Amino acid sequence: MTSITIVVRRRGVPVSGANVIVISKALPTFWKPIPDVFAVKTNERGVAELDVPAGLYLILADDGEDWRAFIDDVSIFGASKTVYLDLTYRPEARYYVKLYLSVPVAQYLAPVVNALSRLLDKVAELAGMILAPLGINIPALELARHVEIESVEGSGNEITIWMRYTGSPVPQAVVIGLIVLAIIVLLVVVAPVMTKWVFGEKVSELPDVFKYISIAITAVAILGIVYMLKKR
Repeated sequence: MTSITIVVRRRGVPVSGANVIVISKALPTFWKPIPDVFAVKTNERGVAELDVPAGLYLILADDGEDWRAFIDDVSIFGASKTVYLDLTYRPEARYYVKLYLSVPVAQYLAPVVNALSRLLDKVAELAGMILAPLGINIPALELARHVEIESVEGSGNEITIWMRYTGSPVPQAVVIGLIVLAIIVLLVVVAPVMTKWVFGEKVSELPDVFKYISIAITAVAILGIVYMLKKR
């Protein structure tokens, strides 16, 4: 076992009582379809400490509302490790789970889509693993209503499952953790040929700072036009 320390911050300030979800990246099998998953809250110093088996992990965190962060492919080996998560404000976000297979994916897309149609039932089945340790009493199906499975795309040896999170004050990391866990469990149908899976987020076309700059430039331009019209 490896001791891992997770520090959750918001604008540089430690976040007390943040939800932290740690999901093993070990591939599912028929004998172990549910990967190791750990759920814990940070203490008054914004720190969560736990012992986990060595391996790769996806770690998610939120403040209970719209501030969240995640880091994928965290390598946990050796005696101890410290991970820092800096929360960002995003009331809506588009995430993906990408599967890498050792064979062409076309013939495997159908069972994946069929499996996803049963996602809500699987979320309800797995919810206790995450909700109980966090002391959250929100029904699992209510959590799942805040995530929409948008599409399942196949290209070459990759399957990408797109999902959109909307809603507040539902804990975002908890919802996404449940959905990711449910997807991975359901994908036991392709586990024999799955080589790895990754989690990510669609990056906006422009960083927020550039959006604000473009808005400011537009505003200045409009004011300039108005001023010139008034002079005429």
